[in-house]
Amino acid sequence: KAREEYTYRIPGPAESWLYDILRASVICKSYKQMSEVNKFLKENVHIVECQNRFAMPQFDGYRDILYYISVPYKDELAFVCEVQVHHKEFKHYFGVNSHKSYFQPYFAGPFRDPIENLQDLDMLLQVGKVDDNLMEFLVQATDSNQLKLFARIFFEQLEETDKSLELFRR
Repeated sequence: KAREEYTYRIPGPAESWLYDILRASVICKSYKQMSEVNKFLKENVHIVECQNRFAMPQFDGYRDILYYISVPYKDELAFVCEVQVHHKEFKHYFGVNSHKSYFQPYFAGPFRDPIENLQDLDMLLQVGKVDDNLMEFLVQATDSNQLKLFARIFFEQLEETDKSLELFRR
């Protein structure tokens, strides 16, 4: 994974960008419990980064909180781990692979090579949002079926009408 996704990131080797070598999931029954987990982590570990996906949900509406924490290893060495904090109701409703199943109908068509479809699906899930970088990449694309695919997703699922029209015009 490091070589495929992080080879060109700097500083450090690609492996230094892996945050989920060790991952924990905490499933809470209430927002109060989630708040208590947040308080515990703030007081007891070094938080490198926090992504509140209640404030900025995933494409399909899924929400959780991701903490990247530094875990001491040897001497002055440490590695970063991921702690996912879920609300029980969201976890139950969305299941394990909700993001992939949410977009799967768009990527199931016979118009393109299945490998290309999987690469596009993975790219969309990694990016996590429709931003200028994704649009710049898509506007430069030469595959008309890929452009139509993303234009449909942007319009039908993400309510990104202007960006959808920009891709359809392309």
